[in-house]
This record gives sequence, structure tokens and C-alpha cells, in this order.
Amino acid sequence: MSTTPLVPLSQVTTLGGVAIAHAQMLVLGGGVTGRSVAQVLSKMGAEVSVYDESESSEFDFQRVTLQDISSTNWAAAVVSPGWRPSHPVIADLRNREIPLLNEIDLAWEIKQQVAPGQRWLAVTGTNGKTSTVELTDLANSEAR
Repeated sequence: MSTTPLVPLSQVTTLGGVAIAHAQMLVLGGGVTGRSVAQVLSKMGAEVSVYDESESSEFDFQRVTLQDISSTNWAAAVVSPGWRPSHPVIADLRNREIPLLNEIDLAWEIKQQVAPGQRWLAVTGTNGKTSTVELTDLANSEAR
């Protein structure tokens, strides 16, 4: 199997058609996914802010309010899983024509730019993902 040389993350300059360096990026949701997305965007040079409805959520990025969201001209917003498409914040961003992105599309686009020859297997759902991934990894390892 041939391997394609990896491109450093720092050389990925656009995601979802949005230039990332110095861009005002909003992440909706400060949970595990939102924090991971915020970290990657920050490493790529974006100015990242996070909105989370839970006041007790802790993360290392600027927390913004509803007023901040509506008064900022965001380059794009990344919507974490679990946010309803009808949520008022998403409706506001959509009405203002702020691009809405999701973490799966961002990860795929980064993968295509950084490691285009890499193959993926995705597992989604509510229950059993960890067990399924571990079993699949074991089967894959045994098959080699």
C-alpha cells in the first residue's frame, strides 16, 4: 500500500469555502465535540468563540452571549451535534447568511487536504459506538 505524504494542518487554509486564518469563527456547543472543533480551528489561526446554553460548561475559548452572536459578523459557525435546525440561534445565523458548518464535514475536508489517501470508517449512533469501534479495530488488526 502506498502512502501519500501528509500535509501539515497549518497548510489547510479554507474549510467549507471559508478562509480560516484570522476569521471570526463561532462554535455552537461547548461539549466534547465543540471543544475539539474550537481547538482545531484555533490551531488553524481562527479567532474562536463558543456559545453554550449551559452556563456551567467550561472551555478555554471566549464564551459569547446571544447578544454577541447577533452583533458579530461571523465568517462561519460550526454547529455541534444535538442542535435543532430550528433553534433560534441557528435561525438567526441562517437569516444573516452566516455559513453553517458541522464537525463531520470539517473533519472530512481537513482529511482530504492533510491526508488524501487515508481511508475512513465512520460509526454513528447513540449507543454502542465504542464497542463497535473496538470490535472493528480488533477484526481489522487480526486481518492484517
